[in-house]
Amino acid sequence: MERSRGNSSRLRLLLAVLLFELVSAAAAITRDDFPEGFVFGAGSSAYQVEGAWAEDEKKAKHLGDIHAAGLCARPCNGRRGCRSVSQVQGMFFNPMSPRRGLLCKAMLMVDQLQEDVRLMHEMGLDAYRFSISWPRLIPDGLGAVNQKGLEYYNSLIDELLKHVPFKSSRHQEFKQPGLGLQNDDAPWALRKLLEHLQIKYANPPVIIYENGAGHEPDPSGGLLYDDEFRSPFLQVYIEAALQSIRNGSNVRGYFVWSFMDVFEYIYAYEFQFGLIGVDYGAEGRTRYPRSSARWYAGFLHGGELRTVAPDGSRASS
Repeated sequence: MERSRGNSSRLRLLLAVLLFELVSAAAAITRDDFPEGFVFGAGSSAYQVEGAWAEDEKKAKHLGDIHAAGLCARPCNGRRGCRSVSQVQGMFFNPMSPRRGLLCKAMLMVDQLQEDVRLMHEMGLDAYRFSISWPRLIPDGLGAVNQKGLEYYNSLIDELLKHVPFKSSRHQEFKQPGLGLQNDDAPWALRKLLEHLQIKYANPPVIIYENGAGHEPDPSGGLLYDDEFRSPFLQVYIEAALQSIRNGSNVRGYFVWSFMDVFEYIYAYEFQFGLIGVDYGAEGRTRYPRSSARWYAGFLHGGELRTVAPDGSRASS
């Protein structure tokens, strides 16, 4: 019995040492551990952040506009059932509805692009992933280009060129089915997927374009600054990506979803994913950085990969 207890104690000690070494190794990770040219960024999409869907000669011919009219919000802990098409149309498209402004104005990125790009620069993003709303650029689908839409995208790209090393990719405004990794096994699954691509598909270049965690808004309407759950969630994926790179995977970039709160296709405003929060109650949709934004910024500016406490201090290892 004593020998068994002794063996058990030594095993616990060994496990504790291994756990400490793993935590210490994770805490020592910086962006310099990633290959030269590796891109860290964050993303959004046109329909979900631009707002002004019927302004500046933009026409609602996009699938996203049609989708919004038929949006069927998921039940929210049993408090809210599925809405009918007519109910959603009334909420978002009835001129008398107080919520119409939320969809039509969305995050008002059309009006506040300079502020948003400034926040990207301060965060230290290598790249911002965005999409182009073709109904804003070519309202009739064919033919003449909408000059105001062209001016908006030119202005956005000019600001990005000045403040954020510019890289772009196409984001389908109507999301395509993808690999859903939403539980504790997901980082392991990500590594296995990258290993599979490495072995079976000649190790193609891979960029992780969307990785994020959402939360429900404060029911009292308050602003959520301390999203303490999000930083550890993102950290384990960043660590998984680095481990895969060290094992030979050709991972070249990682993008957080999302840069700021957006109008979600499935969840509408019932789930928020942003590093930057948006005050929907303010006329100008005021932006505010959450603790996860400070955590990501600290890492991108050369700090060690650690979670961040709600007061902004770095958590110890």
